[in-house]
Amino acid sequence: MRLIGITGGIATGKSTVSQILQEHYDVPVVYVDRLSRMVVEPGSIALDKLVEVFGADILLPTGSLDRAKLRAITIHDPEKMDAVTEIVWPEIGKQMKRMMTNFEAIGVKTVCVENAVLIEYGNYELYDEVVVVTCKPEVQLARVMARDNQSEADAKAMIDIQMPLDEKEAFATFLIMNNGDLSVLRSQVDALYEGKIK
Repeated sequence: MRLIGITGGIATGKSTVSQILQEHYDVPVVYVDRLSRMVVEPGSIALDKLVEVFGADILLPTGSLDRAKLRAITIHDPEKMDAVTEIVWPEIGKQMKRMMTNFEAIGVKTVCVENAVLIEYGNYELYDEVVVVTCKPEVQLARVMARDNQSEADAKAMIDIQMPLDEKEAFATFLIMNNGDLSVLRSQVDALYEGKIK
């Protein structure tokens, strides 16, 4: 089974690329961000551990994780961010392994995995292709501020947590530039499918 990694910085358009592949070409996509939400649902091992480390204040009245509050605690503190990573990522890994086993069992030949930190954790070596979705830095900053209703300082902090875009681009076997023109983006995704996935 071929694995296609789709990565890039926050708000560069990874999910848009993944959705085009899924909806227009029926390519299975594993969204790691969705898995990260699933593994911290109420009653999960990861959520219990997060509460142990950060306290019950990170919970909403419903018992669900208050992601905004946890982000506010960790966004300017790399050590706390690392603590979250050490709790959540092993659980994500378990879910990914289960999904890949299921895909193999039904004979799926190619799976895309959308993962913002594919390169940072060295996992890129496991993939047949590494697709990096990028954009101009000023476009990225504006998107983060608008999407997450963040101040410029907090948006920059969220961006700075990740590997710089130009460094990620160096790992790409296929590069997609997404500065906002959907037709241009679609033509690049079409080229990706035809050249690397089909």
